[in-house]
Amino acid sequence: MNSPLADQSSSVLAKAIGYATRLLSSREYSVKQLNQKLKARGLDDEQVQSTLKYLILEGWQSDIRFCESFIRSKANNGQGIQRIRFELAQHGITEELLEKALNEVEVDWQTICDRLARKKNNQIKESDSFKRSSKLERFLLYRGFEREQIRRSINRLREVGESSGDNDQQ
Repeated sequence: MNSPLADQSSSVLAKAIGYATRLLSSREYSVKQLNQKLKARGLDDEQVQSTLKYLILEGWQSDIRFCESFIRSKANNGQGIQRIRFELAQHGITEELLEKALNEVEVDWQTICDRLARKKNNQIKESDSFKRSSKLERFLLYRGFEREQIRRSINRLREVGESSGDNDQQ
């Protein structure tokens, strides 16, 4: 099998591959991101495609690895699956690839939602419980959690508040 380097200008492709591998040595990139970065360096479509093909064949670039790394990173920063799903679509990740990555990455979304809800609840200065819950719900929706997860988290906060004697009269 011929290398893509044999098909085109060796020095241009070697420089492009060198650039891309330097990028990939610090973190994972999606094919779409690398495509944009290589085009910004002045490579034409054929050179970009040859470079990407070479990186994928050598195992240096993998959208599934990128996706798994992205999910872990965003989950650790308190983002929910809905927001992560949206952001991955912006990076050119298909729904099928996302589902495959989610099966590989073990994330307890409810625990993350609960932790974030407790933290945010302590920061909300609202004394009215309905307004407090509404603010908390909007915040968690913005962070990308599903409504059912949010409902469970808010209910758990109410249960803890009631059992500790906190009845919103401070």
